[in-house]
Order: sequence, then structure tokens, then C-alpha cells
Amino acid sequence: GLFKQAGVLRVDSLEDLYYQGWVLATQPPLHGRRIGVLTNSGGPSTAIAHTCSRGGLEVPLFSEKLQEEIKKHLPPQGSATNPVDLTFHLDANLLGKILPELIAGSGEVDGIIAHGIMSSGFMKALFPHAREIFGFTDEEEFISQFSSVVPGLTGMPQCGGLPLVLSSFFGREDSSTALFQDHNIPVFDGPEKAARGMLALHRYSVVRSRPPYREPQLPPYADSAKRIIKKALQPSMAKSREEKIGKDDSRRITVDEYSSKQILAAYGVPVSREDPAGSEDEAAAVATEIGYPIVMKGLSPAIAHKTGRGLIKLNLQSEEDVRLAFRSIREAAGEEIDLLVSKMVAGEREVMAGIFRKANFGPAVLFGAGGIFAEALADRTFRLAPLSDAEAEAMLDDIHSSALLGEQRGFPAADRQALSSILQALGNIALLHPEIAEIDLNPIIIANGKPVVADALVVLNIGDQH
Repeated sequence: GLFKQAGVLRVDSLEDLYYQGWVLATQPPLHGRRIGVLTNSGGPSTAIAHTCSRGGLEVPLFSEKLQEEIKKHLPPQGSATNPVDLTFHLDANLLGKILPELIAGSGEVDGIIAHGIMSSGFMKALFPHAREIFGFTDEEEFISQFSSVVPGLTGMPQCGGLPLVLSSFFGREDSSTALFQDHNIPVFDGPEKAARGMLALHRYSVVRSRPPYREPQLPPYADSAKRIIKKALQPSMAKSREEKIGKDDSRRITVDEYSSKQILAAYGVPVSREDPAGSEDEAAAVATEIGYPIVMKGLSPAIAHKTGRGLIKLNLQSEEDVRLAFRSIREAAGEEIDLLVSKMVAGEREVMAGIFRKANFGPAVLFGAGGIFAEALADRTFRLAPLSDAEAEAMLDDIHSSALLGEQRGFPAADRQALSSILQALGNIALLHPEIAEIDLNPIIIANGKPVVADALVVLNIGDQH
């Protein structure tokens, strides 16, 4: 998360560090996502296209006009669609100069990746077999005799300022590879590596296109939130809650769900409509005021996770349902705890968000896929607080399931601005209230496109009272 905020491009190996740095150091900027792919074999073209697609680049179908121009240079079995497949054509000039210039000049791509340009290296690889079968004795004579079949590249392609990245199974022993490398055009030893080099340009262009950074301004302290936190940290309250959560977490205390949501609401976070109840009659009265359907939950700072203990009852439709649920939850809890009576939020999608503190980094904000499978999916991303508008927005696109935030099966797109505001508010709360060690919002239900926090947990650090 810190790297993404700072614009650092992360790689997975030292090899990628050098290879991708090579592309960034030698190639012009990538100004779009459209990549033209040229190869002399279908396998490498598929590998390049797949790697590009997974990384956010496009390999678009060429126009009919461009395809007709390309077909003039291809054998009958070749493909001109993109990727362009010459099917083991051995003309280095065609693959390394003529076609790249033609495609670059079309205006249909923003960068080009080519694989399979080879000349002397290929002939050197063939020479031992030619010597055995045909009786050739001199390698140089063999190469020169077949130079009409595998000509050396006669000039560098002029691609109009577009980045060009190559791959070949031959190194500098091949005259074409050496010529490109000597002119600052990277030649990788695998098609996927070449594609990752182009992806490095793409990632760099995304960083460069971000809006100028503006230091986020913290909102004023919310007095109501301060009062809730101060009350929870009172010695008598804190001591009772320490005993309930156990010795291992004795320096931390939990805030009950209702109070947690009141802290959030004080900073503009949308939470479900609800009130606590200490008796059946109170629960029935609150349900009538809020309106059915209703959700009821056990309300205790000692109970962080309620589902597995039978302390949540969903979709209650009547006063009788509420009274039965009240008795059932208290029986499951084993004590006369208060209950939280909430408006049932019906939604199509669930996400999660939160904050935690990391030594030497300060508070970090989390966003990810939510619901009961959140831990199993582990689809989440992080940033350090405070969050700018652009950073909060970027988090929404940084999870694998980000497409679920768009229009889905008749459901409206999620309100991205509202989600971004929740993430920013979480970071602000963590900075304004250093007593807060963690916040866990799961699920945040997307109801008619609007996010609503349906469950919340705030954890306080006893040692950080201010």
C-alpha cells in the first residue's frame, strides 16, 4: 500500500528489476493501453497477449483496412488480426522493421511487442545438422549461402515515438538481437518477460497520470465520538471489559457495536438505523419505530463475533418474531445482555473496510471483499492514512473483485464516492483518535447502490489515552 501511494513500481525478482528497468530507461512513454503483437509463432503470441491482458493492457483487433495492408506481407496461412502471426516466417526485416512501422503508423496501437526476430543465431543453431546431413564444413560459408533466406536486419524500425519491446530465443550471438540491443531496444529471452516490460511502462504511465497530490485536511474532532471513547476508557468500564476479553488482550478493550457505529456516524459514515433495547417491550417498541423487517443482535463489548454463537436473528417480520428472538439471543448469550434492534438492510453486494496500526507505519486503511467469506477470500488492499481523494478511489479498483462494484444483473453500480468517503473517514478517525487500535466494518452492504455499515467493531488501546 505504501509503495502504491508513493508511486513505487514493485517487481517480484531481481531479474525483473533489471529487465523492467531496462525498458523504462530506454523506451518512450506509453500513452495508452493498446498493444500490437507480432510473432512468428502462435504460442509466444498467446503468451504475450495473455500477460498483457492480465496486467491491464489491451490487444485490440485491428481494423479491416490495417489487416488488408498487413496481409500483403504475410504467407497465406498467416494471421493479420492482432496478434499478427507470421507462422515461422524467417524474414527479419519483415518482422523487425516493415510490419512494426506499418502498425505504428496506423494509429491503432500505443506500443508494439515482437517475438522471433532472428538471423545469424538461427543459422548457427542449424549448422551442426546441416553439416551432418548436407556435408557443409564451414559455418560462415553456410550462413552466407543462406543469407537470402535469413537476411540480417538492415535498419532500425521507425515507430513514431511508440515503445518497442522484443523477445528472442537467441542472445547476442544473433546479429539481429545484437543490432537491436546496440540501439537501446530491449530484447528479452522470453515472450512473457517482454510483455512484463511493456506492463512496467503501463504501470509507470498510471503513476504519472495521477492528479497532483494534495495533503488531505483532517476534519474537526467530533465531540460525541470523544465522549464515547472517554467513557469506554474509564477505569471501571475498561476493567470489566478487560476481564471479559481475556489476559492475552488485556491492554485492549472492545466498544460495543452500537457505540462503535455512533463513533463512525459522528464522522459521516453511513450506518444502519438502530437502537439498543434492554427488555422485550423496549425491543418491540424500537422495532415498531424503525419499521420491519428487523435484525436483532446481542449487544456486548465482550462479544465481537456473533454469528457462530447464535446471537443474530435476521429478517424479523413482526412483534412476535422480535419477542421470540429477544429470548433466544439472551438464552444463547447465557446472560441478560442488551440487544441491538436494527433495520434490516437488504443488499446485493458486501464489502469490508477497517483500520489497524502497524509499528513504524502508523494507521493503515483496509478495503476488500466482505461478508462471511472475507477471511477465506482475502481479497483486500491497504493504504496509509490520511487518504487523498485519488488514493481512496484507487483502493476501490485495487481488489480482484472490483468489477462487482459496477452494474451487475440489473443492480445499480455502487456509489464510488460514498465508498471512498468511508475509507477517508476511517483514516481520519484513526489519526484524530490515537486511542483507537482497530476498526472492523464487515459487512458494508451495498443497498440500491448506496453503502451502509451493517456491523462495526472498534477496539481501543488502554495505553494510548489522550
